[in-house]
Amino acid sequence: MGFEAPREKDVQKTCIQWLALWGATAIRVNSGGMKIEKRYVPFNSEPGCSDVIACLPPNGRMLALELKKPGRDRTTAKRKAEQESFRAKVVKSGGLAIVATSLDELLAGLKAAGYDVR
Repeated sequence: MGFEAPREKDVQKTCIQWLALWGATAIRVNSGGMKIEKRYVPFNSEPGCSDVIACLPPNGRMLALELKKPGRDRTTAKRKAEQESFRAKVVKSGGLAIVATSLDELLAGLKAAGYDVR
């Protein structure tokens, strides 16, 4: 019996709960899709949209939080490029973009951006 890394959805849930306790408004973005009559239909119209979008206290700055499974990133090159492009748009418009595999990495990103996360 070995150590099993947390699943991405568990890290996502933990991060959303922490953001809410901290006073942010955070939502999980469903960016999947489904096949309808032999055609793939995406649920989200913004390619590369982050897993979690939040409004940060005290000023409502946007956070785009991309979460990755600890120890293994199976993102395709195309998807990775779309995600990087989305995060660049967020930053260009004054938002904050963080890629994290844990709550600790989210907190480190917020601290690096000047937020008090004690």
